[in-house]
Amino acid sequence: MTLHFRRSDTIIRTYRADSLVGLKKEMKRRRGALGMVTTSYPWSWNTSIDWFDFGANLGVDLTLAITLKLPSWSPGWLCPWGEQKEWRRFLHALTHHEQGHIEIHKKEARVMYRRLCKATSSTVEAVYESERSRIRKLNKAYDKKTYGTGTPYGPIAIRLENARQ
Repeated sequence: MTLHFRRSDTIIRTYRADSLVGLKKEMKRRRGALGMVTTSYPWSWNTSIDWFDFGANLGVDLTLAITLKLPSWSPGWLCPWGEQKEWRRFLHALTHHEQGHIEIHKKEARVMYRRLCKATSSTVEAVYESERSRIRKLNKAYDKKTYGTGTPYGPIAIRLENARQ
């Protein structure tokens, strides 16, 4: 019975706008999430007979695979100082937010693993689906909380006060 954590390389979505105003429009047009954490929980289980305990034991192998996706803005360094500063602030806020999702998944994967290990062969699949649903709800609640109040780096949105028009 094992629990593994596997984090793959960060995947970056590149934007090519020439200003923050253009960047915001391009992000809206492409309709993708600005940043995101994708996870999967590949797992397997088997039943083995333990003659010393006079019963069957459930063996569970669970892996938490994490991929972090963040935006990259290529011409950002060519822009005026105010736009560069806002881009860095936004990227820090977004990264901080996404790291929160990673921490939720890491913590809850341990809970999920313990619950799967306690399940029986007839309930293990239902426990797995229930745990995945529970973790999705925790992440949605986290999104509502942090998008409403922001992060230590400010809101998770590009502010255009310093953008050139």
